[in-house]
Amino acid sequence: MNIKAIASRIGMDYDNVIEDFCGDTSEVRKKLESFITDCNFTALESAVEQNDEELIKKCAHKVKKTGEKLGLTDLVKYAAILEDAKSGKISTSFEVLKNEYNKISEILQKEEEA
Repeated sequence: MNIKAIASRIGMDYDNVIEDFCGDTSEVRKKLESFITDCNFTALESAVEQNDEELIKKCAHKVKKTGEKLGLTDLVKYAAILEDAKSGKISTSFEVLKNEYNKISEILQKEEEA
């Protein structure tokens, strides 16, 4: 997996992430490889299906924190919006976050298969 090559495609702030990981690209690679598991996006989807606002906020926070570690600026922004969303805005906010998450996941999965 060429981290620098996919960074812009997944919305990663490459320079800051590499600095945060003290230049250790192997650690960044490990974090990217475990991104889907670490995010536990399925828990967020389940919370949305159950309309459990407290759990939605908790799960959105986890997605946000996972994204922050990898400098995924758009994912972090959308997760924060969902975390703070009022009941009438949860569905729309979730769909925007889900689209971003799916985009990142698809790119990472293709990279792992290559």
